[in-house]
Amino acid sequence: MFVRNVKDIVGTDRDVAGNGWRSRRLILARDGLKYSVHETILEANGALRFAYASHRETVYCIEGEGSVRNVVTGETLSARIG
Repeated sequence: MFVRNVKDIVGTDRDVAGNGWRSRRLILARDGLKYSVHETILEANGALRFAYASHRETVYCIEGEGSVRNVVTGETLSARIG
């Protein structure tokens, strides 16, 4: 069982950022699980490309709107909150 607070991750090696995004990694492979959980914040009006070679990714939208495209299948899913 894990109990983690995002506030405790800020400023650690689990708090990473790139051009147009910031990700706070709550659960990682090194925690011994076969999945990861991240809180990722994307800048508005951006177009980003991410690749996940070693695991599957779950994307959820808690605010705003956006879409995710699976480049392998061509499927695009959209979300709008608010």
